Amino acid sequence: MLESGDAAGAVGILEDVTREDPQDWRAFAHLGVAYARCHRYETAIGALKHACELNPAAANLYYNLGQAYEATGVPEEAAYSYEQALQLRPDYPLCQNALLSLKQRLADEDAASERE
Repeated sequence: MLESGDAAGAVGILEDVTREDPQDWRAFAHLGVAYARCHRYETAIGALKHACELNPAAANLYYNLGQAYEATGVPEEAAYSYEQALQLRPDYPLCQNALLSLKQRLADEDAASERE
């Protein structure tokens, strides 16, 4: 369902799966992505953090967590999540680009506020 674009439908199914198996990190990872696609970023963060706790070696979980933090306007947590992902998988271009873009945006915002 998630791949077909029905994030809201996927949420219901994945919530059931995570209730049945609270140790299924993949279900929590997919649930976090589904929440994010429904613009439920705070809830997405909770699901993704739980997925990271269950499988701390999965770099993509930290990347997705960083994306959710960025969407909620918490750039420090987003940067930390991206850095966690890159520690696990240094050759992760999508994450490298996200971190670089975030740092550039923050630097531009700092420069703009200094000019004021």
